[in-house]
Amino acid sequence: QGKIAHTQFAAQRSGSGVPELQSTARRVLSQRRQRFALVTATGLRQRTRREGGLN
Repeated sequence: QGKIAHTQFAAQRSGSGVPELQSTARRVLSQRRQRFALVTATGLRQRTRREGGLN
């Protein structure tokens, strides 16, 4: 069993599964960044609207 896990790990390290993992991580990061930008944009818009109403 340990030998099988070792060969799988070696295959991943040789580069067969690495690009897939990197692209997935990059996709998740970009989605998170887009969502964060959207949230900050809406928050700023609401804040400016609230301050404009106060003035």
